Amino acid sequence: MVLPSTRRLCETAPDRARRSVSWVSVDCECSLTFVRESELTRRGHYAVLFGTALGAEVTVFSRSDAKKEDALKMGAKRFVATTEGFAKDLALEFDLIIVTASSSRLPLDELLSTLYVNQKLVFVGMPEEGLSNVKSQTLSGNGASLASSHLGNKQEAIEMLKLAADKKIEPWINVLQMKDAAKAIKAVEDNSVRYRSILIQDIEPVK
Repeated sequence: MVLPSTRRLCETAPDRARRSVSWVSVDCECSLTFVRESELTRRGHYAVLFGTALGAEVTVFSRSDAKKEDALKMGAKRFVATTEGFAKDLALEFDLIIVTASSSRLPLDELLSTLYVNQKLVFVGMPEEGLSNVKSQTLSGNGASLASSHLGNKQEAIEMLKLAADKKIEPWINVLQMKDAAKAIKAVEDNSVRYRSILIQDIEPVK
């Protein structure tokens, strides 16, 4: 497989492991409705791009409306802010939820209630604190399952990149020089990055 020559290396190379994890989840579980939850950033925006390219109807859940416009531009059909009572009118609505956030403070009971019968909530993000806010009663209501995604292997990475080339999927990135690494780190910390920061070499070679 050859990627189109018009694509810059810095657009296809960065953070391939994160993209691969999102790709595995979407490719294995995708149906007519695809959902990802958390702030629209980093691996989450890859999930939206790939889910849309695979023909899924993408709904983005996020803590606020701050990135709604971006989500819709990426191909999402719907955007839901996870404010109090957000799940009330979404019972049994979705076929799959992919959680891309690495946080243990997610409204998991509410999210699980939006799954159709015997469907899955798949974790791509890996919160270090673990999960302590899931009630078994929520799982029994619709037979929902909690699952995770393995890191993509070589064959899956090739399939992912082929789809990216065929569908002309391009990540939303900020290209910075290596001297601006501190700015890139700060943008990640304050959640202002849109949506990957790529550092390019700007150090003169030693002669």
